[in-house]
Amino acid sequence: MKKLISLVILFIAIFLGGCSSQASSNEANHDIQGIVYGDKIFEIENKKQLDAELAVNSFSTEQNKVYMESKLSYNGETYDLQTNGKVYPSSNQITGGYLIDFSDTDKYTIKSVKIEENAPKELLLPINYNTLTEKNVIKMALVDNTSGELLYFEDELPNLFSVNQIKSLSQEMDLDHFKNKEAFEEKREQIATMESWFMPYLHSNG
Repeated sequence: MKKLISLVILFIAIFLGGCSSQASSNEANHDIQGIVYGDKIFEIENKKQLDAELAVNSFSTEQNKVYMESKLSYNGETYDLQTNGKVYPSSNQITGGYLIDFSDTDKYTIKSVKIEENAPKELLLPINYNTLTEKNVIKMALVDNTSGELLYFEDELPNLFSVNQIKSLSQEMDLDHFKNKEAFEEKREQIATMESWFMPYLHSNG
């Protein structure tokens, strides 16, 4: 447990470095702001460094799944991202929230998508302290399979998303919801990895 706490503190020191009081640019257009990290996590000192955008065109629920159609813009290009997945409650007792287990695509490996209500300041990017603390926040990490670049998005949950709708689909990690114990253990491990997706990137900074 002490080792895990130390790693989390290290993550906060490296990944959440820098600070700013600039206003959020996320308006009613459903655009979510983020950054292209490449293969290393680095400090973000101001919002001018945010160089990626996720424009959500549609977000809906059907047959116990969440469906999202969006466009990713970064490095001067725009790419389609269409995916769907089930919702699970977070096991993080500090943040709570809900994890959306979105399926990977040919272009992207989706490492984590998390919805947090009343997001705690300590686990936000410092550039978002003034604008996102205690707000409903979406956090999303994915990897461009072609370039290997890590993209991270953190912004206020757009009105297009409904927290109550997401809650209603949340499925407890219960063996009864899976065809066998092996499938249950595999999914539980995957969900745990979604909570700690950043761990391998801590080592990238030496």
